[in-house]
Amino acid sequence: MFVMEKDPNKKHYFEPISLNDAKAAFDKASAQKDYIVVWVEGQNEEIETYSIQSFNLASQTLELKPVGNLISRLAISKFSGKKIYFRLGSGKLQYFAGGVLQHQSDKLGYYNLKIEGSVFKSQQRSNFRLSASKLIKIRFGIPNEGTFQALDVSAGGTSFIVSSDSKDHFEKGTVFENCVLEVKGQTFTIPSCKVAGVWKFGTTESQLKIGISFGKLSDDTENELVKIINSEARTQMIMQQLSEKKKS
Repeated sequence: MFVMEKDPNKKHYFEPISLNDAKAAFDKASAQKDYIVVWVEGQNEEIETYSIQSFNLASQTLELKPVGNLISRLAISKFSGKKIYFRLGSGKLQYFAGGVLQHQSDKLGYYNLKIEGSVFKSQQRSNFRLSASKLIKIRFGIPNEGTFQALDVSAGGTSFIVSSDSKDHFEKGTVFENCVLEVKGQTFTIPSCKVAGVWKFGTTESQLKIGISFGKLSDDTENELVKIINSEARTQMIMQQLSEKKKS
């Protein structure tokens, strides 16, 4: 089974997405006849490879064709009728899901894979994300809006909490210029930033979490920001590991 990765500083993280959100990736893969790798749980070393022929959102089904020599394409897969898992893509962006693989009795050499459960998108992080704490203060200032105590920061952006009364000031896509980021007393000028996401925060309707993406950073600023964030984030990870060892 697949488990969503919660640690923001791991090399990859997993995000569950709906089939509607995955449709674009599956449609593109169908058009390009991209390959997927298939395996049965507990048998990860034994895999089969298929090319995607089509995707039907209504039936949640991928039509597949085996990849290999003529014999392997015509012989019925021993995975047929079994619950399998598959991976689409490679490198920084991959999709994982599971379902039942069935040989098509009326179409020799073709299979249907009905997707069951969640689809997970795996994406590689390019930067560490540093969380705010009692020892690590992160502030983000926006002209005419104020200075906010940030929840976390990476070289790509930050997040903070605002009152729901301020939602009109932070609509998704809103751009702010000449902002100021402060990390552990070190100040960085952010020439431009954009509201990348807005979410309800907590159990009430009174607060919103605002996600900000940075833009137009100079190379020097980005490099310095990466250096301090990655250094502090690694320290956080080490301290967490030491704490977990003491508990065990």
